[in-house]
Amino acid sequence: MYKISNDLESLLSENRTESQNPSRLLFLAVVFQALLDATKPVHENESAETILERERSRGWLLSTTGVTATDFETICDLASISPDQVRTFSIRILKDKTATFTRRRINSLLNH
Repeated sequence: MYKISNDLESLLSENRTESQNPSRLLFLAVVFQALLDATKPVHENESAETILERERSRGWLLSTTGVTATDFETICDLASISPDQVRTFSIRILKDKTATFTRRRINSLLNH
């Protein structure tokens, strides 16, 4: 859990000089919302739409080829973060069974 939290902080501090740029913050929010959608806990009787959105978010974060990957890389560039670093972080958080803490941290960043 601690390592993932440090990785999240690392993503944010990669380009401190632009930390308050409104455009950068918007595109960071897009990436963070995708992380939240991709890590949304599975619940019994959840809607097909929820399942589909979770899978779409995972695909967007993890695709390395095609239009989806190009769109993802463009958003990361606009957010001034490394697409490879975001993918690595995404894989780590998706494999982690304690993603709840990271989800809370992302929510606090988005609502701050």
